[in-house]
Amino acid sequence: MSQTFCGCQQLVNLDLPKFDTSSLKYMSNMFQNCSVLRYLDLSSFVGSSVISVQYAFSGCTMLTSLDLSNFKASSATNMEYMFSECQSLKSLNLSSFVTSKCTTMKYMFYNCKQLEILDISNFDTSKVSNMDYMFHNCENLISLDLSNFNISSIRTIKNMLSNCRTLMYLNLKLKSFATTNSISTDDFMSNISNDLKICIDSSVSNVFSINGIPSSCDDICFQKNIKIIREQRQCIASCKEDDHYKYELMNKCFLSCPTGTFNSSTVEYLCEEKLICPNYTNIDGTECFNEIKEGYYLKDSNNKILDKCHENCKTCESQATASNTNCKACANEKFLNFGNCINSCKYDYDTDIQGNNICKCSEGDKCKECSEESYNFGLCISCNEDDDFYPIFDENENNTNNFINCYKNPEGYYLDTDIGKYKPCHSNCKVCSGEGTTENNNCDM
Repeated sequence: MSQTFCGCQQLVNLDLPKFDTSSLKYMSNMFQNCSVLRYLDLSSFVGSSVISVQYAFSGCTMLTSLDLSNFKASSATNMEYMFSECQSLKSLNLSSFVTSKCTTMKYMFYNCKQLEILDISNFDTSKVSNMDYMFHNCENLISLDLSNFNISSIRTIKNMLSNCRTLMYLNLKLKSFATTNSISTDDFMSNISNDLKICIDSSVSNVFSINGIPSSCDDICFQKNIKIIREQRQCIASCKEDDHYKYELMNKCFLSCPTGTFNSSTVEYLCEEKLICPNYTNIDGTECFNEIKEGYYLKDSNNKILDKCHENCKTCESQATASNTNCKACANEKFLNFGNCINSCKYDYDTDIQGNNICKCSEGDKCKECSEESYNFGLCISCNEDDDFYPIFDENENNTNNFINCYKNPEGYYLDTDIGKYKPCHSNCKVCSGEGTTENNNCDM
């Protein structure tokens, strides 16, 4: 399966929920340079037989979330460049990764600029010899716990954490980080924050020097359930305890849920990441839809975002206003009347082929077109000429709204077909076939 989707630069969504990976051995370059890929479902991927995963997701620059919680990679020996250049990646779940056979992790998370929290506490690095540039340019990474890292086989870690500008907490407090090997630590942590707190067990001999930073430890934020207030770089046992920074996302506290997240409906002050959907999503990003769902309308066609119609609408065209719910069809057995769903019609109603009850413009079928205002006067904008309804000549000349009344064969009038209006017969006529004269009244009755 190496390079299967490599270079698919028009691929936006990819759903592989039933993909059988039980015998899969090679995933190298599988999704490399899928540069506009936004949604990737690999929930079925187990990968226990996979040997190589290098460059697997490299260059997926638009991918924001990746769930590999079922992916084990227990046979993989090469993970270099696996997620490199995933510049938009904010959420990465590697909770099932088994890395005991891996020998190289260089550039693994290189240039993952949007990652703030990365849980790799389950990584077994006892056989890894190269970690060069592993986290280079992860410029939004706040904390990193390497407390289970074993570098007994390591040969080079050049620029491993370089350019991690916002890194505040780094846990290296472990005996397994001691080594007797001659390793290259050139610029291991160059261009980092001066406020970085590093935890190193000073009782262990042969711990290499990191840019002259002393072995001091303030590891409160690595304790279980301790949160980091992002803006203030402080530690707190619970976000709810703070007067202002109450909202929690990935062990950080915020004034409100950050962009791209929403407030959980089940847990107070808990922020959850919005879903990445292949077709449509609701405005909160909490649900995915395959099509425009009943009771919703397309609010944003570019991003395929749906919003709810008014509660009386079965379908609608746009958001409800104070004067109009903008419904196209009604729910709850109501009647559609110029975009509003009402309990009963002023006049009669018709039922369309979809079974929607739509109020008529007027009594009978005299109107072809009407508006909400003309409807209230019982008048029309145009007449239903197919059923011989026409206006009376001169009757509406002083009507500032241009509304008209429509008639069918009114007594004392004849239809002037040239102008499509009824004109009066001679005064002697009850029914006539045309305009009367002194010599001929043209009366039919």
